[in-house]
This record gives sequence, C-alpha cells and structure tokens, in this order.
Amino acid sequence: MPDAPALCSCTSCHISSSRSAQVLLLAPQLVGAIRIACVAAALAAGPQRAATCVTLLSASFTLDALDGRLARSLDQATAFGAFLDVLIDNASRAVVWVSAVDGPAGVAMPLLEMTVFACTHAVGGATVLLSGSASGSRLVRWHGA
Repeated sequence: MPDAPALCSCTSCHISSSRSAQVLLLAPQLVGAIRIACVAAALAAGPQRAATCVTLLSASFTLDALDGRLARSLDQATAFGAFLDVLIDNASRAVVWVSAVDGPAGVAMPLLEMTVFACTHAVGGATVLLSGSASGSRLVRWHGA
C-alpha cells in the first residue's frame, strides 16, 4: 500500500498510510479533535458572545494539559501529535487575539506566531516539538543558545 502524503516536508512528520488511521485514533489526538471543536465554536461565538467564547477557550486550554499527559502516560507520543498540539495551541491563541483586539493588530500577533512555528518546524522538525529542545539547530546556534 502506498504511503500517505506527508503533512510537511520533514521526514519526522511523515505517517505511512497503514499507520495513519491508528495515529489519528490515539487518545491524545482525540483530545486534540475536541480542542479543535472548542476553538472553532469559540471563533464562531466571537466577541458578541464573550462568555461562551471564554468558556470554550478555557475548555481547550484545560484539555491542552490533558493531551500531553495522556501521550506520555499511554506511551502514545508521536511527531504528528506534537505537531497537532502546537498547531491547536497557536489557533487557540489566535482566536483570543482576534476576539480581543480589533483591526490589524488583532491579526498581527497570530501571524507572527504562526510564522515562528513554521520556521521552527522547518529548521528542527518534530524533534523540537517532541523533545522541547532545538539544540543543534542552526536557528538556536545563531541566537547563541
């Protein structure tokens, strides 16, 4: 069976088609799916329904603590899961910025954060996400770490 297309160009995020369904059904990814639903609903609620938006984002941030613990305790940590977790974190913060700050300023910070995420992932790949360390990457050495 041919491999599924990679999520990005780094080899550490590539999931073979035989493993892709298994990876998507791991407990941390299911928590991630719930977080995505919370973020999407919060965005739909917007600042017009601030209490609903805050409640949904709070649920997403609370579940954020759960997915990492589940991944480690169930030995289900994957490069895809690490990538997905950071992507959902960035999307959650983007909803906060867009809902709280009017105009271009509300969009500038999420764009900057997504750019940093893309650059960090391109330089260090999932190793940075899984280990929490980018030691050895050109980006970190350039900054003197």
